[in-house]
Amino acid sequence: MLEKKYNKEYCIGLLKEKQKSLQSQGIIRYPKRSDFEERDVVAIKAFFGPWPRALEIAGIKPPREINEQAKEEKKLKKKRAKIERIKNAEKEKAIIDLALSEGFAKAKIINTEQIVFNPAFRPYCEENLCGQYAKNYSCPPDCGTPKEMEERVLNYKNALVFESQFIIEDLTDKERTKQAKAWHNSAMQRVIKKLQDEGFDGFMIGASGCSLCSPCKLVNKESCPFPKLKFSCMSAYCIYVKDLADKCGMNYEYKNNVLSLFGMYVYN
Repeated sequence: MLEKKYNKEYCIGLLKEKQKSLQSQGIIRYPKRSDFEERDVVAIKAFFGPWPRALEIAGIKPPREINEQAKEEKKLKKKRAKIERIKNAEKEKAIIDLALSEGFAKAKIINTEQIVFNPAFRPYCEENLCGQYAKNYSCPPDCGTPKEMEERVLNYKNALVFESQFIIEDLTDKERTKQAKAWHNSAMQRVIKKLQDEGFDGFMIGASGCSLCSPCKLVNKESCPFPKLKFSCMSAYCIYVKDLADKCGMNYEYKNNVLSLFGMYVYN
């Protein structure tokens, strides 16, 4: 057998050939010392020094300075992400504090992907217990199909969920309930106006349907004068409100004469 004649070119060739062989087998790693005969390893290290340096010289492994740069960039990226998380947390706290300052019992920001939609809720709107079915642009069927309403919400990333609480001894007291819903929606609008002034664009989902016009212009077949301000209720969006309340740590059940109302501001 002919003796191998070692030189730099030959050693580089050994390394490149092994790398090619590994890749052809679908093995994603650099050549190891254990891949070679002992005398090959001795020769490679004699010409190039430490094994990582030999891989760099052979063009198999990125030069050390590039690796160091990549590490530094990774550290900076991680640091920026941490700063961004802190900023987002501060923004969320400020938004929640704003909602609480307007008198809401609780407020929580969630990702819209956490919201559960169920088109089986739409028939409840069709029962027309509120008297607004087909008489209000913000109510079914004019507001859109359950699928269209869901997609409208999911086009945005965040949802600021509001909970207000009212002492109502008799749930059949429609006038008291109506007043509670009116307060809830008005308070939401005040919060939303401030958020929009700060650049948080989105839309409102109320505790009841839009009442900016009374009656709604739809009754007389007139166009809506407030297309950007009108809002639909949680039911029109077929949102599973109990699940939403549970996820937000809010009170859904009517207990001890306490009625909770819910709404959302969906934004990016």
